[in-house]
Amino acid sequence: MGCIMQINPTVPNAFNTSLQGMQRSTQQVTAASDTIAREGAHNVGAIVALIEGEQTYTANAKAFAASSRMLGVLLDTKA
Repeated sequence: MGCIMQINPTVPNAFNTSLQGMQRSTQQVTAASDTIAREGAHNVGAIVALIEGEQTYTANAKAFAASSRMLGVLLDTKA
């Protein structure tokens, strides 16, 4: 009789959420960089958006890595 493995459905959601956050952050950094390139570094709002986008991207990348490790542990446990 075969063993049916069930993986917590929140793991794939964590992957998707992290990837979406990384994509939004990339768009934010691109837009802020374009603004700074056009208007110069005097646009404080664009500089803040750039830094915020970088930090948000890093946070989402760390969440993605944690989800990946969690899925690996789940698979190792079920194997």
